[in-house]
Amino acid sequence: MEPTKNNNQEPGVQNPLSEPVQEAQAGEPSRTSWWRRLLDFFFDNRIEELEAVNALRNGGNSITFFIDRYIFRRHCPYCYGYVSKRIYRERSRPGRHSKASGIPLHLPTLKIYECPHCSRELPSDFFASMSSSIAVIGGRDAGKSSFITVFCDILLNKPSILNELGIFGSILNPDGAEQFESNRWMLIDQNTTLSGTVEMQNPIVVRLQSKYHKRSMYITLIDSPGEHFEELSTLIAHHPTLQYADGIIFLMNPLDINGIVELIEQENPGTVPSRFERPITPNFNLVENLHKLYITTKRIDPNSQISVPTVFCLSRADLLEDVTSLYIPQDVDTNLAEVEDVMEEMELVASDLHELLEETDMRLLNLMAKSFNKYKLFPVSPLGKAPTGQAGRQTIIGGIEPKGILQPFIWLLLEFNFIKKR
Repeated sequence: MEPTKNNNQEPGVQNPLSEPVQEAQAGEPSRTSWWRRLLDFFFDNRIEELEAVNALRNGGNSITFFIDRYIFRRHCPYCYGYVSKRIYRERSRPGRHSKASGIPLHLPTLKIYECPHCSRELPSDFFASMSSSIAVIGGRDAGKSSFITVFCDILLNKPSILNELGIFGSILNPDGAEQFESNRWMLIDQNTTLSGTVEMQNPIVVRLQSKYHKRSMYITLIDSPGEHFEELSTLIAHHPTLQYADGIIFLMNPLDINGIVELIEQENPGTVPSRFERPITPNFNLVENLHKLYITTKRIDPNSQISVPTVFCLSRADLLEDVTSLYIPQDVDTNLAEVEDVMEEMELVASDLHELLEETDMRLLNLMAKSFNKYKLFPVSPLGKAPTGQAGRQTIIGGIEPKGILQPFIWLLLEFNFIKKR
């Protein structure tokens, strides 16, 4: 996190090898020397001293900023904030009695590590290896709920290309697991579409692991109302730490692109609801607001690009299979076992979608090229087919047949070197 000056800092945290941090005078940075702060990074600090720790981390020293950002770079899987301190609270273990004497045994207390920004409990192996966070976001009616549910179901329950690449995973947080099971029962067991998200849902935090190395990857799947991205002030209010994610998957509704709607109507008249029946917010505005978020929060300069790897996914891409030559790869029971084959297929799919957007929304493509330093385009279809029935909850005849869900994640994992060429 970019350091800022704090004119009202609390006294610093004391540890065995460093003296107390002196309180900073008005307009002065922290007086802690860089070597003392370096030592301090290797010692635990109690949760009661959280304010002092925050003051210590925000001293404005370039060396300590380097330590924060690169040496101890870990992100909270809930709020994406940088975590470089082992902040913990203690919890007593249940007392036990010796079988011989009946004397209670006083067991050591447990250390429950917490994020210094959101105070959520961190995974037990959080400090054992480097970690990264990926945010899944998007506008209204982009299919975020279905996308998240289908990805988790493939990861946990289906044979897929992830298995071939040696990747397995689990849902970390109980409230996230409950949210997934509720959506899975409706979407997969009952073959019924999910209703639109009207309020923030519990984040689903997924831990990915690989049989080829010990590093863990945390993916934060946030299902939030698409209206959050329509106004910059609302976006900042509901996603104040989004700009700290290591990777972003941005879902876009194809029915918000007039050129694509015209293609669909030419081949299948009457299949697209009228503009009066579907609220439209151009994807251009949503992507622009994401770029403005980084500028407003001073993560980038006004004329700079976002360097975070970003995937723009055209959701509900099954609508385009009959009207274009767009290819959407299968997610389940794939035969692609080599990383090179996967990368080759991803390049072909991304190129096809890029050509389609050149014909239908060149303005959106230009904005992506101007605002993002590293990005990719993929078509995705969580359901794999159009549901039937009236507006609201609809029926999925024959069940879902997801396509393209894994490619955005695999591309990001390649960018993070979580997946390596063999």
